[in-house]
Amino acid sequence: MPNLVVSDTPAPESSAPIFSTEGDLRHDGQIGKSRLEVSATRVVRFEKTPIGEDAIAEYELRELSKPRTEDLVDATALIADYRGRTVELLRATNRKALALAAAEKRLNALIDDKPMPELEDT
Repeated sequence: MPNLVVSDTPAPESSAPIFSTEGDLRHDGQIGKSRLEVSATRVVRFEKTPIGEDAIAEYELRELSKPRTEDLVDATALIADYRGRTVELLRATNRKALALAAAEKRLNALIDDKPMPELEDT
């Protein structure tokens, strides 16, 4: 199973998101709202909690490589390599697999410094 790098640093407010993708599973595999927000410099994973939304993981975009989707039992995960290890960026049920595939293509474009593809992720 991919690692989850937990960050104590709050998500930066100065960097506007380029795109975000929503998931319906938390990092522990339980049903719950989650979101991946990608800016020009950072990738942040948020999860809905009883008291609001928390940033639970944060990655520097320039240190991410090889974003890809991975099939799990009844779910899909968007993973990437970060500082030499595989990390899970977002997890969702198979119903949201198309959204994760679109996020994978967008992330690859950002990492490769290519134009952002116009995709539907519903």
